[in-house]
Amino acid sequence: MRYRHVQKSFLHWILLLIAFVEIGIATLAPIPFGARAALWLGGGVILACALCLTQLKTEDTGDALDVRFGPIWWIGFQLPYDQIRSFSEDRSKWYEGWGLRYTRAGWLYNIQGFDCIRIHTDDGVIRIGTDDLPGLIAMLRERVR
Repeated sequence: MRYRHVQKSFLHWILLLIAFVEIGIATLAPIPFGARAALWLGGGVILACALCLTQLKTEDTGDALDVRFGPIWWIGFQLPYDQIRSFSEDRSKWYEGWGLRYTRAGWLYNIQGFDCIRIHTDDGVIRIGTDDLPGLIAMLRERVR
């Protein structure tokens, strides 16, 4: 079974709007240079986050689970299946938010919704959000011995 799922988020549109408003104000408003630079910097950081957090890809690479934020796929990790001790269905809390963050329950990779899978490794707990929980569980059952 080859598994690849890309979950898309609508939240990046909000980040893009905020970034363009900040950059627009910095460009068009008659404000001091320091304020202009701060708005440009803030807008640029928010724009970069929006471009990196548009999608969450979970993919079976044969010997590992690859999890990446995209469409610029450089934020993420690969977890070899032999490091997975157990996994189960889970739900993140609304106050844990979305994105990449460390919570009291371990690392959380999520872009939208609350369904996730909790994976226990020797190094701790990782939770991966998905809108295809049955498919991800089925693939892990097949791969993790």
